Amino acid sequence: MPSQPFFEQEKICPVCEKKFKVTRVRSSACVVIRRDTDFYIKYKDINPNYYSIWVCPHCHYAALDKKFSGPLSDGEKKRLAKTLALLHREEPDLSGIRDADKAFRAVELAVQTAQIIRASHASLASLYLMGAWFARDKGDKELEQKYLEQARDHYTSSYERETLHEKISDVRLMYIIGELNRRTGRLREAINWFSRVVRHPDIKREPEIERLARDQWELAREELHRCTVSSTDSPVPAEEEKAPAATGEKTEAGIPFSEPACRRTKTVYSFTLYRDQVEWLQKLSEDNAAIGKDAVLRALLDAVKEIAEPQLMVKKAASENEFKELISTILKHSTNS
Repeated sequence: MPSQPFFEQEKICPVCEKKFKVTRVRSSACVVIRRDTDFYIKYKDINPNYYSIWVCPHCHYAALDKKFSGPLSDGEKKRLAKTLALLHREEPDLSGIRDADKAFRAVELAVQTAQIIRASHASLASLYLMGAWFARDKGDKELEQKYLEQARDHYTSSYERETLHEKISDVRLMYIIGELNRRTGRLREAINWFSRVVRHPDIKREPEIERLARDQWELAREELHRCTVSSTDSPVPAEEEKAPAATGEKTEAGIPFSEPACRRTKTVYSFTLYRDQVEWLQKLSEDNAAIGKDAVLRALLDAVKEIAEPQLMVKKAASENEFKELISTILKHSTNS
């Protein structure tokens, strides 16, 4: 008689210390159908990824199975207990069989937990990417894009600021940043990241990533060409037309997906902010977690641009404080009028 695909295990929540049961999937029940270029694995019938986040039904502490029982400081436990109690609401039963909707809700709760304990960018990135996969299963393209953008931004921050990247190699991390840029329409950034991947000194240790990077570099270049031909954007630069130096035979990419829409051209801009400004921007971003820090800052700039641009074009400032006062006066006048 064949074994059942599911089985249960009893766990103890590290926050509220109450017992509950989690549903697990036997590996023999998992049949792979395809692998997408952002590492999503599509399974036949039963998706084991749906059960990879454990959720305490009592306090709603949630984390990946491998991290659920990991060490938490006394401060983190107190902060979790207090904040989770404030955020507590009725939740669907996540302890049994899950569909894409329940799996996505488990991700949302895991993101909530990670934000409360101020988890690393790498940890948040992996959760947001998982959320994007489940949104894809749900058929919600808008939600998928939002989570892909969050994953992209957190992986980028992890690469730039953190030394530990959730046990992911630099080559693999750079590739997923490139692919997430491509899937969210930032095609020039994607091309640059893919080029960096194939030129990395460790690339030969990961031939599958090298193949993917070359395939996706070409696909991103083709997508950029279609966007620029149908818009007023500048043509593809010569350095982007030229493929990275070949080190092996190029093969076809894995699974096709919808072409990203043409949109306002984005670019990376480096500048310095004051610490209190960074903290304020971070707070705004946490309160608007669905769109991310970059989007919050762009929205603020767009709002000021729409309201103040005409006067800023004719009134000039001699210092940073003077410019701030100028904008403040324009905005106050606009609000009162």
